[in-house]
Amino acid sequence: MLRRDRARRALLIERCVPGHDLSAIADREAVRIALATGRELWRPVAGGPFRRAADELRRRLRDLATRSDHPLVGVAIDRLASLAPRDGVLVHGDYHQHNLLRHAGRWLAIDPKPLIAEPEFDVVTLLWNPLSLTLSRESTERRVRQLGAAGLDGRRVRDWAIVRGVDLGLPLEPGAAEGAVRQLAVVRSLLE
Repeated sequence: MLRRDRARRALLIERCVPGHDLSAIADREAVRIALATGRELWRPVAGGPFRRAADELRRRLRDLATRSDHPLVGVAIDRLASLAPRDGVLVHGDYHQHNLLRHAGRWLAIDPKPLIAEPEFDVVTLLWNPLSLTLSRESTERRVRQLGAAGLDGRRVRDWAIVRGVDLGLPLEPGAAEGAVRQLAVVRSLLE
């Protein structure tokens, strides 16, 4: 962000002329780049106009529970309750390889959905993206280990992945989008 005008609720953000997104990079290196770029973005915030991710997810999961009796909904509600979410960092909200673009020799994040949460909340989308990656229990576990080795809390990454994967992936209906199928595949692999 270069400037903002609170009265007009307007932001002036840096222009990005993309060459390619992070999905074109080898997986381990892509996760490393995503973490480095995230650390530039994740900043402490004490309020403001942003919603708290945990509050949003509690509301959405309660709503989902009224529409679906899928057993994963209860699992996600329990995980969120046990997480004791740490708020205080402004996160991207849709942080994955397809939203990280190379521009002028550096990586920029596009298409933010800003929320107040923690980095572990933000990185779980790296587990089911890019769409070209073949998902497996091994690839999910390797990525969680890589995130943990980089200083994030691996247990919290797992819990957020289960909560967010259920929220984004259900209700899974015939002909569901590939993303929903992938999110639920990651949730199931983490619960095995």
